[in-house]
Amino acid sequence: MTRLANIAVVLLALPLIMLPACSSQIKITQVSGEPKPKLVALQTPIDASIGIIPREEAEAGKTKRPYVNNAEEICQALANKLRALKAFDKVYYPVDPDARPDTTVVVEAQYYVDPHLGEAKATGFLVGLTFYLAAPAAHIRVTGDQKSRMTMTGREENQPREMLVSYEVKFNPFANVNTSQAGKAMGQNIVLHAADALALEVIQAHKPDYRARSDTNDSGP
Repeated sequence: MTRLANIAVVLLALPLIMLPACSSQIKITQVSGEPKPKLVALQTPIDASIGIIPREEAEAGKTKRPYVNNAEEICQALANKLRALKAFDKVYYPVDPDARPDTTVVVEAQYYVDPHLGEAKATGFLVGLTFYLAAPAAHIRVTGDQKSRMTMTGREENQPREMLVSYEVKFNPFANVNTSQAGKAMGQNIVLHAADALALEVIQAHKPDYRARSDTNDSGP
């Protein structure tokens, strides 16, 4: 009887021992939309200044989904990217009231997160039903959709640039990762993706011969 009890203890403890080794990382994957561009720094900055303005009024109310306005996050990431690329003589963000940029970029952006709560409950039920034996293989998904719209003024090319990109993050809830952490990691990834795509558009509007290569496997910053 003691031997059977020892075997049972080992079987119950095995998944918990395996968790850090097999499921400690979250996996972020792009599931739709254009790939994140791989941008390269300019040898000579464009002889112009650019101002970046977030549009505070999101049009999320027109949809049933609870979109969140994250235009400020994307504007900050866009400004950081343009500065890192040495793309323009001057990048204004936030835009000082006295600033007179040659080009103004207005960004509207909404972000929607679906935590798949039903899937999470089903996963928890399955793990409990198997006395944690299924824990190493248990994963929960969180998906996010980013809608971005950018308008440039001060240029002849004034057609709005629209983008929709979706990501998915999978994580094991029994490996010290929760839905909030996974969603935050994915959200940061999507903001950087949107910023890079908008940066490419802004640069090409001023320098049409600028090219960037795309890497569909690049899901990180």
